[in-house]
Amino acid sequence: MKKYHILLVMAALLWPCMFAFAAKKSLPILPYPNSVEMKGGVFKIAGAPVSISGLDDAKAVAAVKEFVADLSAASGKQSEVRTGDADNGIVFSKETSIPSEGYVIEVGKKKISVRASDFPGIFYAIQTLRQMLPSEIYGHLPAPSADWTVACCRIEDKPRFSYRGTLLDCCRHFWTVEEVKKFIDMMAVYKQNVLHWHLSEDQGWRIEIKKYPELTEIGSWRTHTQVGLDRRPESSDRRPHGGWYSQEEIRDIVAYAENRAITIIPEIDMPGHMVAALASYPWLGCFGKSMEFPGEPYKVRTMWGVSKDVLCLAKPTSLEFVYGVLDEIMELFPSKYIHIGGDECPRTAWEKCPACQAKIAELGLEDKGKTSKESYYQTWFTLEIQKYLAEHGRSIIGWDEIFTDKLSKSATVMNWRDVSYGIRAALAGHDVICCPSRKLYIDYRQTVQYEHEPISITRNRPERAITIERMYAYEPFTEEMNDEAKAHVIGVQQNLWTEYIATPDHLEYMFAPRCAAAAEIQWCEPGRKDIARLKAALPYHEKLYEQKGFVYSQAWRGISGMPGNRWPIENPEN
Repeated sequence: MKKYHILLVMAALLWPCMFAFAAKKSLPILPYPNSVEMKGGVFKIAGAPVSISGLDDAKAVAAVKEFVADLSAASGKQSEVRTGDADNGIVFSKETSIPSEGYVIEVGKKKISVRASDFPGIFYAIQTLRQMLPSEIYGHLPAPSADWTVACCRIEDKPRFSYRGTLLDCCRHFWTVEEVKKFIDMMAVYKQNVLHWHLSEDQGWRIEIKKYPELTEIGSWRTHTQVGLDRRPESSDRRPHGGWYSQEEIRDIVAYAENRAITIIPEIDMPGHMVAALASYPWLGCFGKSMEFPGEPYKVRTMWGVSKDVLCLAKPTSLEFVYGVLDEIMELFPSKYIHIGGDECPRTAWEKCPACQAKIAELGLEDKGKTSKESYYQTWFTLEIQKYLAEHGRSIIGWDEIFTDKLSKSATVMNWRDVSYGIRAALAGHDVICCPSRKLYIDYRQTVQYEHEPISITRNRPERAITIERMYAYEPFTEEMNDEAKAHVIGVQQNLWTEYIATPDHLEYMFAPRCAAAAEIQWCEPGRKDIARLKAALPYHEKLYEQKGFVYSQAWRGISGMPGNRWPIENPEN
């Protein structure tokens, strides 16, 4: 009997330790690594020395030092940074045999070894290591009483897709430099490596082009904004809205992203979605005045939707304008790709423009099946832009409307409409980036429960809601694709359009935590995906968001609405 009591006492004393160990077995890492081998024991990380061995990339060294600074501040114990290998502490080193963007983390009781072949790999390893620590690592206040231990394990990881992006629309509503940087910081947490930055639209031109100053002087501001879902001209909030980024600010944001292993791909939408440019320089249009509002001058659009007013492709001055804009874009953005839009471009103006019809005849373009000669006219324009960018060592991405049988194979197609368009493009030999609207548009509602939810482009349509479960179930590869077509699927992207998103809180609410689900689609091999595991990790990530001051949704819990229900506009449908 005494032995029994002794065992009970021992169990009571050991239970907290056993519970802590069990908790360490479940790692809340998102996106989840492709190989995790748990081992017994923990590494005490608070105050542990940090060694940098063989890292020859300044960005990698800076990322390690930033991690050490955050760890020291949060744990309350200073970690010393030293150069060279070591048999204890945390050692960051270069190993050329590891694939690009991949990394290996080995945690023992006396040493954590972090190895990668390049800066992105080191950076992603740090993101994984951070998520193995208390969420206070993301905060600004010391938390010495937190559990600053790391479970012993071996992690070997690399991404499934080379392109892992998020689109941020700064045209429908403008975001400050600091707001964009905060958005980039959250992308970095989830190992995303591309910010697709939407910088020109009917509703606003957002980037300084020195050759064409009126793009920002005139094109960056609209007189008012559509209220709710009412697209009638008289619908108005009666408040001007606008803003733009100077070239100095652009360079600052590009460098900020690069230090977080993120490339920024700019989008200058053409030949449609150019009303802000037409308002700035009316000679860019076919008639010099609006077709949509006959007899009126072009004005920066105040409503959402698609405009009939597009770029006139017959004028040499139009191509000269586009080339001049692209020259400055290429100077500002070192990315391989430049996104040229190409979506939702009505051909009505070209059909009625004598100059465009004459150009179509000169080019020998004719209708072919369901493809009109005006569609091929846009393809001709796309090829001209592609050729110009190629001469400068760049490649184009365009929305899936650019795809015709005459499109150059070197053009990358971004599939936003039905997945069938992406399948056709991949089978035709084009690289494809998948972002189908019904799967990966995070401006869509995120719950079928509408009480306290903000208005969105999907209205109150449950079948259009992109819940975290619906998003997570998306698989880019389809049965229709052969192996060659699958090899052309280079990546996945979530898109955050901002017609109905007017405040930073609302922007963040739509992003988190669906960004975590998108990240797993982008990073994890299909066999590693597990919605139960994802949801089990989300409470940790909610604490992470709170530490970073990032607003998030709890729709996945069945809780709708942001804290305080602070929406920018009333929802007339609720």
